[in-house]
This record gives sequence, structure tokens and C-alpha cells, in this order.
Amino acid sequence: MAARIADGGARPRWADALEEVTVEYARPAEAERPHGALFGTLVHAILARVDLDAKPGTIAAASEHYGTILGAGAIEIAAAAEAAARALETSVMRAAASAMTVRRECPVVIRLDDGVVVEGVVDLAFMTIETGGPRWTVVDFKTDINLAAGLDEYRWQVALYMHAIGTATGYRTRGVLLAI
Repeated sequence: MAARIADGGARPRWADALEEVTVEYARPAEAERPHGALFGTLVHAILARVDLDAKPGTIAAASEHYGTILGAGAIEIAAAAEAAARALETSVMRAAASAMTVRRECPVVIRLDDGVVVEGVVDLAFMTIETGGPRWTVVDFKTDINLAAGLDEYRWQVALYMHAIGTATGYRTRGVLLAI
């Protein structure tokens, strides 16, 4: 979608949602740790299943469990537990832990104005009541070692998720890319 817009395509009406996508960091930018598809899958599995106020021991046990299932090594398992624990300490995850409605690994589908059908799985969405009424916060977890390389594409992804959830619920949305 971003490439189509950059090549002179029409800007969709929902693209204004890009302004509502922020980035929150759960790790120092210089942090060295495992990365790649297996690591990302493990971190996502942990965050999809532990309580949002989970204690370090529970997080470590979940990392060991899912890491074993996925075939991760001890270093990846330990790093994923640490990454998930840091993620749960961020302001967006603390807000999710106290939200009235929380959805994790939630599939979304929407047909855009040009007829394109977009499907995805939202890592986390939660509803809060704010001045002006209910609002959904859409969170996408990113474990990329170099988030900047895909940042524009990721922002479009979250904007699409926000559009889908906002259209389905009729509520305002905001988006967060959580760099883990």
C-alpha cells in the first residue's frame, strides 16, 4: 500500500490514521540479543498468553515452554523472557493490563474502498474510556533488530488495523508499534 501511494496513487481516506501511530520502545536501541523469525515468534507466543501483569517467573516459564515447542536454544529462551518482561513494563502494556476490554492475536478483515481485501492478525487491541468516549488502542509487536528499516511499512500495517477496528466498532483508534 505504501509503495502505491509513493508512486502517485490516491491517498486513501483512512491514511490519516498514520498520524495516530506512535512507536514505543521496550529495549535500548543498542541492545544486543537474538533476532529473526524464531525469536519473534517466541516473543509473540509469550505475550499472547501470559497475563499482562505477569511476574518474571511466570514469563520465564512461558518462554521455556514455548521455546521448547519452537525448538529455540537456551540463549533465545532467556532473551525472549527478558524481552517480554520489558515489553510488559511499557506504558502501553500497563494500560492494556488495566483496560476494560482486551483482544490478543485477533484476526481482522476489511474491504477497502478500491475493493482490495486486507486480512491480518492484530497482536493486541484494548479499549479504554477517555474524554470523548471509548477508544481502541491497536498494538503491533516488532522484534526487528533494525526497526527503522521497516518503519514506514509497519506504520501502514497498524493504520490498516486501526481502520478495520474503527470501522467494525465505530470507535476512535490509536496505534502503537512496540519495539521489543
